[in-house]
Amino acid sequence: MVAFRFLARLVITVSLLTPVSMIPSHDAGAVAPGGGVGSSQGYGCESVHAGPVVPPGERPSSYFELNAAQGTVNHEELLLANPNAFACEVTVLPAFGATARNSGDTFPSAIQPGASCEAESCWLSGLPVTVTVPSYGRIDVPFGITVPQGTPSGEYLAGVVAEPGFVPSSPSLAKGGAGRGVVGAVVVSRVAIGVAVTVPGPLHPLLVIPGVDLAPGTSVVPRLHVTESDRGNTWLHPAGDVVVSIGGRRRSFPMASNTVLPGDSAVLAVATPGVAAGVHPVEAELWYWHHTLLAVWRGAIDFPVPPRVINRHGVRTVVLPAPSGTPGWAEALGGALGGLLVGLLVFWFLAFWKRRRRKDEEDPEPAPITPEPASAPQAGIRSPVGEGRPR
Repeated sequence: MVAFRFLARLVITVSLLTPVSMIPSHDAGAVAPGGGVGSSQGYGCESVHAGPVVPPGERPSSYFELNAAQGTVNHEELLLANPNAFACEVTVLPAFGATARNSGDTFPSAIQPGASCEAESCWLSGLPVTVTVPSYGRIDVPFGITVPQGTPSGEYLAGVVAEPGFVPSSPSLAKGGAGRGVVGAVVVSRVAIGVAVTVPGPLHPLLVIPGVDLAPGTSVVPRLHVTESDRGNTWLHPAGDVVVSIGGRRRSFPMASNTVLPGDSAVLAVATPGVAAGVHPVEAELWYWHHTLLAVWRGAIDFPVPPRVINRHGVRTVVLPAPSGTPGWAEALGGALGGLLVGLLVFWFLAFWKRRRRKDEEDPEPAPITPEPASAPQAGIRSPVGEGRPR
């Protein structure tokens, strides 16, 4: 069973939780001079810690776990601890669990005050609520879990989310250099604690692999996207391999998944270095349910020509391969354009030929001119040609 602690700090920072058992207890009434409720340099109490209240004699846990029959009401308590020297205002909200895109449990949204509940968040009662945690103090926040009548047996995930009761109304601004404007951000810290509920009855684990595809985009190492889908009523944590057959040799690439909730899907990215370009048979295998059940996908995938990486003078250059083929629509368009060009050339030639012929008919060639014969010299007249000077 995985721990369902999900911590998210929105926008630009990350907050780290400290187990509440490590926070020392001090007098609850002390407040540092100048400090107020929800006031930590104007940004709220970002270091408040949260976790389940564990009864004496039971092992510590980072999330709530219970078996709850239909119609029964179960009571739990969330512990809030404040290590700051000023009082902190904290709002506790109901939430529901979901599977992240790449597997793993997450809480996509908390139900804000006045909003309608959604999915398993509707099972929680007594929330939302806003409380004030004294400086160096701890308080317990009770809430109830009720499984509606008619809920099928299986495993479900709800959650409780703790966030600052005070949020800055406007972002703090950081001025840049001349002409660079300003940058602003509101930072909100949220801590989500999972509430794992098992409704008694038969459990039916079922995992399928709907498809395996080549990851979009161009990368030096080809990657496959393996889609896994939980079609049963239990949480699953699959693990297995992608096997690529290349020329009779099988190459195996391991893959592992975090939690997949019932009814959800996730996509696992698997790198396949060294796989040559071409169409190769591929098998994807994922073991689940304590490694006793197996989901299998078989098919063929056309692996692309990987880019070439050139290292020269400390500079790494990636050279993309030329396209291996032309789409059918492009070939059809090229053929149509080529035919149109040939037709235009034929039309232009015929038009030019007809125009030249018409011009020749309108302007016939003139008759050749015959030169007249030279006349004989008259008597008594001598040609001066060849005669010398008179003596």
